[in-house]
Amino acid sequence: MFTLILALIFILPGKIMVVTGLYISILTLLWDRFSANRSIVNWVVAMVNFSVCFAYYVLGLDSILPYMGNFFYSALAIVAIGSGIIGKPISLSRPAVDKWELKFHVRSVYVVGAFQLIALALSIGLMPNIAYVILPMLVSVSSAALSFRLVKAYMDWLDARVTARNRTA
Repeated sequence: MFTLILALIFILPGKIMVVTGLYISILTLLWDRFSANRSIVNWVVAMVNFSVCFAYYVLGLDSILPYMGNFFYSALAIVAIGSGIIGKPISLSRPAVDKWELKFHVRSVYVVGAFQLIALALSIGLMPNIAYVILPMLVSVSSAALSFRLVKAYMDWLDARVTARNRTA
């Protein structure tokens, strides 16, 4: 959802983009409310959108728009890493079947959080260039798929190593 909102930067002027982002967030929260899906990420994105909208329209901070992505990346990194720390990964929408599944998802959200921090660093480091919007967005969007692949490869390697060690013992 936040990628769609950030993509609006290329389509809509700033004043309309901020309100449209908030509107999309509200619709998503309503969808969550009336479906079985409850996502903390949607609430976080909505809070970031509300905060940016408030700062832009109420406080008159016109210069906040270029930093909108930074707010999203930092909030998503905090939520991802925080959910891993408390043992309730945001990538797991139901209770884990076993310890392996829980470990897999906890490690995956740590990797997603790391990708969000990389996106944040890219966004800050590339600020005057248009790449400060495009590259962090690509890193952020690809973080979920890449995290599952990386963690699966790591856990398969770890499982094979433990199996080999048990055979020699």
